[in-house]
This record gives sequence, C-alpha cells and structure tokens, in this order.
Amino acid sequence: MPDFELAHLPAAALLLDLRDLTIRDVNDEALAMFAWDRDQLVGGLVTHLLAQPAPLLEALAGGERGCVLVEGRRRNGVPFIAEVRARALPGGRTALCLMREDDREPMDRAAHQFFDAAFANAPIGMALYNTDGEFVRVNRALCAMLDRTELALIGTRDQLLTHPDDRQRDVDAAWRILNGEIDTFETEKRFLRRDGSVLWVSANLTFLRDEQGRPIAWLGQFQDITERRRHEERLRRLTGRAD
Repeated sequence: MPDFELAHLPAAALLLDLRDLTIRDVNDEALAMFAWDRDQLVGGLVTHLLAQPAPLLEALAGGERGCVLVEGRRRNGVPFIAEVRARALPGGRTALCLMREDDREPMDRAAHQFFDAAFANAPIGMALYNTDGEFVRVNRALCAMLDRTELALIGTRDQLLTHPDDRQRDVDAAWRILNGEIDTFETEKRFLRRDGSVLWVSANLTFLRDEQGRPIAWLGQFQDITERRRHEERLRRLTGRAD
C-alpha cells in the first residue's frame, strides 16, 4: 500500500495494480463518481469502468505529466467525461489514478469525442508521442501495420522501431522543428515489424504546442507504401538490366 491514505486525497482516487489493471483500493469520491459499492469495485478491472481503455493507458505512459480525458460509465449506465491524471508509484507495481469530472461545455466534449473516434478509426496509422518520442497513444491501423499490440507499443520510443539507416534523419528533423525552423516534417521512412521485416511508410509528423508555445506532444500519421517501394525497386532493376 502507498504511504498515504486515499481518503485524504481531494479527488476520486483509485489504486491500480499495473500487472493486470485491477483496482486495489478506492476512496469515497471514486465510489460516488461511479455509484458502485467498495466491494464491487475493489478487485475488478478498471477498464470495465471506461468506454475505451486507451486514454488511461496514455495517462499511465505519461507519468506525472499524463493527463487525459476518459469516458466513464456509472453503475446505472450513464456516461460522463472525467479528467484523469495517473502515475506509477515507487516500486513500479501500482499506480495512482486521480479523476475529476470534466466541466467543459458540451460542444467541447463533442469535439474531443469526435477527435477520439477519428483517431481510433482512421484507415491510416496514427500515433501520439510524448516529447521524448515515446508512444502514448496508437490506433488499430498502426498496430496492424507494425504487427504489435497497443500495450507493446505504449511507452516504446519510435526510434527503436525505426530502421537504423533512417534514425538520424528523424533526429535532424526533430531538432529543426524544436528550433522553430519548420512546423511539420514529411518523409518516407522504414519501420521494423515484429518479425524484423521492413515496413515502408509515408510519414507526417507535427509538433503540438500549448498556447504559450511550450511543447506538448508529437502527432504522427503513417501510410503503408511498402508495395509501391517494392514496385519502384523492381523497375530500377529492370531499367538497370536494360542499360
């Protein structure tokens, strides 16, 4: 157990087991938020309280900086939007999750939900990175492209999955964006799939900043162009033989 009492925290608080995301403890504010009894929540999966688990995984991957919106479900089925901050506790086995109901206007909430749906269901690969280049959110298309699960990607640095010959170009572009020379970076690069095979993608990376210009995250969009690159390589070989 942590060296503090959840009851003393000024928000709905859940103590999570990071091995399987079960709830180990809750405070009264969390019980009121979800309208469940303690014995019905403790021991259950936190993902059962959420419409989508991905934002919570994003918050956990972001450490103390992790702050996302999630759609929760009360016992009676009524949905609500909550702001979540989550971080792993010393030892790395448990995490503290703090939740506050979001009081933004309905139009803002709808816009956020629209973005979530567009991100998750986009036919191209989509990724959100923290400022260290670690995946904090990915969509189904990117998981399929890289042949990796969402859990396997979250917290992994993009550079570790990038072909060694393409890594320096990414680093150089990142510095140009951070220095304000460019806002976005478009390139063709290679990822390495789980089996070691090469995946060529057309990549577009945008650096997101807050209203004060401070860095927030990277947004990446990736389209599979492997077949096109193979076709171009075959044409080059044929042209070489003709010469």
